[in-house]
Amino acid sequence: MNRIEFRRSPGKHLLIVAGSLFFVLCGYVIQRSYQTDDRVIGRIAMGFFGLCAIASSRQLMLGGTAVVFDDGGIIDQRLGIGVIPWPAIQRCRVFSYRGTRILTIMLHEPETFLVRMSPVKRFLTRANRQLGFGHLAVGFTGLTPAIDEALRYLAAHHPELLT
Repeated sequence: MNRIEFRRSPGKHLLIVAGSLFFVLCGYVIQRSYQTDDRVIGRIAMGFFGLCAIASSRQLMLGGTAVVFDDGGIIDQRLGIGVIPWPAIQRCRVFSYRGTRILTIMLHEPETFLVRMSPVKRFLTRANRQLGFGHLAVGFTGLTPAIDEALRYLAAHHPELLT
């Protein structure tokens, strides 16, 4: 069986949590020290990076495997939709933004999978689609191995899906 597992990396998630908390602190300093307009920015930074710290802390506590590529398809346990079979995938491509690469997946029938998501994840997935991502976005930040291994797997086993 051809299989590759992408596991949550405790070291990477600790760095993400530490960085997020640093930016929460920066937001607090801005909120306490500057003019009214700057205080709004400080509060937004505290809220956003606080949520990032919580999300990454959760991933850190979960540990284990987050994404699997195997003969049956792709499983991203963070999405909560089960297996995405290879025949359901129309194409895959890498979306890069400021050095962060994300695997985007276009599906033949996206609603089949979107209805399995929680309302919040479904909303965020549709918002990502409006920003130019595919129907689904699989991030590899905080995972080991990195996205390069996913691309090698796709090139070796499903080259017709890469665009």
